[in-house]
Amino acid sequence: MAAMRWFRSLLISGALTLAAGAAPPSGLDLGNRVSKLFDLGSESTPAAAAEAKAQYERLKRDVPADRRIDYAYGVVLINQHKYRDAAALIARYLESGKAEPHAYCAQIWGQLQDRRYGDALDQAAAMGSRFPRGPSSKPEARYEEAAEFLGTVFGYLELARPGAADAQARLDRKNRVLAVLGATYAGAFDDARIAVGKQLANLETERAVEQNQVAAKVENRKLQAKTALTDIREKAVQQQETAQSTTEQLRDSQRALNLVQDELATLQNDRVQLGARIVMVQSQILQLQPDYFVWLVDKNFKLPSITTRYQLASLVSAFAALNRQAFFMDSKILGYKARIVELTGKGNNELESLAHSEAETMAMQKRAKSAAYQLKRQDKPVTARSGVLSEKMAAFSTYSPFPYSQERKRVLSWFAK
Repeated sequence: MAAMRWFRSLLISGALTLAAGAAPPSGLDLGNRVSKLFDLGSESTPAAAAEAKAQYERLKRDVPADRRIDYAYGVVLINQHKYRDAAALIARYLESGKAEPHAYCAQIWGQLQDRRYGDALDQAAAMGSRFPRGPSSKPEARYEEAAEFLGTVFGYLELARPGAADAQARLDRKNRVLAVLGATYAGAFDDARIAVGKQLANLETERAVEQNQVAAKVENRKLQAKTALTDIREKAVQQQETAQSTTEQLRDSQRALNLVQDELATLQNDRVQLGARIVMVQSQILQLQPDYFVWLVDKNFKLPSITTRYQLASLVSAFAALNRQAFFMDSKILGYKARIVELTGKGNNELESLAHSEAETMAMQKRAKSAAYQLKRQDKPVTARSGVLSEKMAAFSTYSPFPYSQERKRVLSWFAK
């Protein structure tokens, strides 16, 4: 009855089209336009999605009763991850009664991706009812592939996602499917189910290896962080010792500078007093010398007394001694001044070195604090997540990738007949 309704609808649509003066598109032209629909749907970008939708609407305006176009666009929507929209379109095609097994597979695939596990189980049971039964039925490749898909579905729900669907409902649908598959297709079902278990075990092994590698990398980073922290702390201690030593040297230089400055001040004071004595003796000599020199020229001049001459000689000798003492004191003063310049320069260098050492010490302390914080963050045990499925392991597409290219060829073959 459903097929007759679809046929009458198609005739009425064709009649209306002819009445309007436009012939329905030929199979070749329609196939080309559906091929363009698949080409546009090969990408999931907003622009590609909009163009694919526009192409579908144009096709439906021309051939509104052709549910194969609904299925084609449904496949496009699954590829674009619009599972709810795709389910409604594929359901139209399934209701036509002419649906091939792979159309059920596409519907179930989208429902599983959309996490509608109960609907997927019901659809699997409905798909099983489409398998040919009877002692005279021979194996067909398309049903063999469909049985493999069903085995993958139940293997996925039992092994990879055991808590996703109601266990009793899953078991009931599985028994109903196996009952209709019979000995002809049960082997393909079981092989596919076992393959899911093997693939899941391989993924578990891969994850364990990856986790071990991650753990090894984490431990290596921890070791590097600990080594770096130890090195930074040792350098910080050395830098502190250097700063302390520089501080002590600076203090020694300052003490030596203070001592030399004190000695210089004392010597300069003595030098001033010595200078005053020299001036006084020189003045006394100048007072006695004129009479003596006049006597040397004019013998008639009264010669100074012996006491005066002795006093003059003593003053001259004292003057010479004072000048020698002044010379040595001046030399020593110059030496003190040179030493002060040397100690001042050394002190300035030590001050710069101390400032640099203190800055380095502060930098080292900051680095040590940062390294200790990073080590604390990393110093956590790495545990395996054996009981938690990874995103890859939990996805149905891991065990049964969506065959977009195959469905494209299959649909286009419908229009080539």
